[in-house]
Amino acid sequence: MDLFSMSNVLLDVDFYNSEAYAGDSFLPFIGFMLFLIGIVALFIGAVKIIAAKRDFHIFFDKRNEIEMSKLKSQKNIKTGIVLVVLGAICTIISFFIL
Repeated sequence: MDLFSMSNVLLDVDFYNSEAYAGDSFLPFIGFMLFLIGIVALFIGAVKIIAAKRDFHIFFDKRNEIEMSKLKSQKNIKTGIVLVVLGAICTIISFFIL
């Protein structure tokens, strides 16, 4: 896009009359929802990775200890990594939409 086209677009918009353009676009809402989904996916992915690497117990009682297999632990780590990557992608894309 050259400078002449950008100046035509920018000169067409009246920035002082912000109420005229209020509510015309769903992009801010979609950007916010992508940001929110991205942050939640990042958090859940990080929790899955940490919980798979360390054996957390609710009450720290050895009688209630559940032996997690290595395969299930590896699966939880892979799922956590996928969630972290998807969360990061959604969060980054939300900044381009906004």
